[in-house]
Amino acid sequence: MTQHNDIPCIRFKGFTGKWERKKLGEIMDVTSVKRIHQSDWTDEGVRFLRARDIVANISGEEISDIIYISKDKYEEYSQLCGKVSVGDMLVTGVGTIGVPMIIKNDEPIYFKDGNVIWFKNHNKINGDFLFYSFISDYIQSFINFSCGTGTVGTYTIETGKKTPILLPTLAEQRAIGAYFAHLDDLIEAESQKLDKLKNMKKSCLEKMFPKLGCDVPEVRFKGFTGKWERKKLGEIMDVTSVKRIHQSDWTDEGVRFLRARDIVANISGEEISDIIYISKDKYEEYSQLCGKVSVGDMLVTGVGTIGVPMIIKNDEPIYFKDGNVIWFKNHNKINGDFLFYSFISDYIQSFINFSCGTGTVGTYTIETGKKTPILLPTLAEQRAIGAYFAHQDDLIEAQGQKVEKLRRVKKACLEGMFV
Repeated sequence: MTQHNDIPCIRFKGFTGKWERKKLGEIMDVTSVKRIHQSDWTDEGVRFLRARDIVANISGEEISDIIYISKDKYEEYSQLCGKVSVGDMLVTGVGTIGVPMIIKNDEPIYFKDGNVIWFKNHNKINGDFLFYSFISDYIQSFINFSCGTGTVGTYTIETGKKTPILLPTLAEQRAIGAYFAHLDDLIEAESQKLDKLKNMKKSCLEKMFPKLGCDVPEVRFKGFTGKWERKKLGEIMDVTSVKRIHQSDWTDEGVRFLRARDIVANISGEEISDIIYISKDKYEEYSQLCGKVSVGDMLVTGVGTIGVPMIIKNDEPIYFKDGNVIWFKNHNKINGDFLFYSFISDYIQSFINFSCGTGTVGTYTIETGKKTPILLPTLAEQRAIGAYFAHQDDLIEAQGQKVEKLRRVKKACLEGMFV
């Protein structure tokens, strides 16, 4: 376990002196509750928390299978072990261990004994400070060292009692706790804005592209009328792939080489840790045989998560894995942005799911690519729709960067404001 000083690097003005080293078991009761059996679970009543519910709570995930126990059972068992109070903390003991949840209100809850550890704080420590202390490196390093990482470790009541904490004055605890609570409120507010933008885009995709069986969309820009034309992509452009590149030709620099999973990562905004290249000489040699990808062309995943598109936005040379990635040589026959957003609309995705299957077992082939249907308005309407959705994606990206910046600020502050 890493050694720490007794004074943080960053402090609010007016606070000085060392923080006091304690173990949580010296300050509060660390315990659990009387066991509730699965037969006592109900569909309504008092909320019953499992370890994974607490993990979902801190990550902001929705829980589809919320569990309750009856109010009578809650009252009966609470007579034996007490009731959770505001400022108390629950911590996961199994699965993803060491994940805290601070109690913010008087709403009654019960939880799974052993799987969740109960820190009966009763305001011995400021609740927000306790929570953020628990997710700081100081306590998490202790948990990883004492209990292991991943899903194989177990965080027990006894380890909970031995968990170290460094405490400033109560006034400084309140200041730090309030600061991080405010940061989390900002992150939550900006995340909600991001979700709103994503939901708006989803709704617009449903309304601005024709539904199955229709030739006109529900919503159109002013001035555009008439039916959209039904076509197959193979009637408009070449649908093909490239000459195979072997793994032995991969390099650490040169021309970017795309696999299907790189395209999936691109559309989801994930970082790719193992970027692959091929040499410029190999790229030029093979491009003589099959051509070069151009602005407005589209690449689509044929394996793994199939039917995921990537529109080519610039002249930077790229190559890709034959068969695993399908190449639509658009050459501006269709507006590039319109082609991309058409591809992620229900109209085309429904065809892919029906023709090729879903999940990771299906295969989207060149032949299926040629048969893929598309509905086309005039080029002017294509441009208007493509530009609208490209602007929405720019807004989503900017908002996502704002959320990520706040998360980085929080991470840096956790490292600098806790010992």
